[in-house]
Amino acid sequence: MICTVETDVAGRAARQRGFTLIELMIVVAIIGILASAAIPAFLRYMQKARSVEGIHNLAKITDSATSYYEAHSQFPATSQFGSGWDAWTDDTPFNYWNEYCQNGVFPEAAVKDFNTGWSKPVWNGLLFQPEGNIRFIYYFGASGNKASGVVWGYTYAVRVLSCAGGWKYYAYEYEAKVDAKKNLTFHGPRTWGNVAAP
Repeated sequence: MICTVETDVAGRAARQRGFTLIELMIVVAIIGILASAAIPAFLRYMQKARSVEGIHNLAKITDSATSYYEAHSQFPATSQFGSGWDAWTDDTPFNYWNEYCQNGVFPEAAVKDFNTGWSKPVWNGLLFQPEGNIRFIYYFGASGNKASGVVWGYTYAVRVLSCAGGWKYYAYEYEAKVDAKKNLTFHGPRTWGNVAAP
């Protein structure tokens, strides 16, 4: 009877034994290895998801510019550089530049002020207003008309990743061209910058 009690106590003690230090270190090492593989992949995914904003908005701009050109045989007029450009914008609000450099996104107030600058006629003509956070700097520039059949223009979105020690950035760009029938199309996107686009 005594032997049975001792056996039961020994069995319970064995079953209730915790992890050894070596076992815990092995588990931590495995978690570290998995994290080292997963975190960079997650960061790349986040960067890729954010880049979709720029491509999506550029598609909206090119569609609107094509529709405006077909309807009016020219681009929206701008209040500046009118002699050399039919349309030119430089309108992502630079008075919020410090916040953008610190956070990688323009604050909510910048979205409301997006098209209140001197290039407002162009953005209003293209019916373009970014939705949600602005992580890219947007431009649209074009000259020429349907009567001349000569058009030169582009639209691009620049994503600044770092302002310290010189900009680190990448951009997506569409180029405007006309065919033999004077129909406008935008070609792209192509990428440029000193950092590879996602």
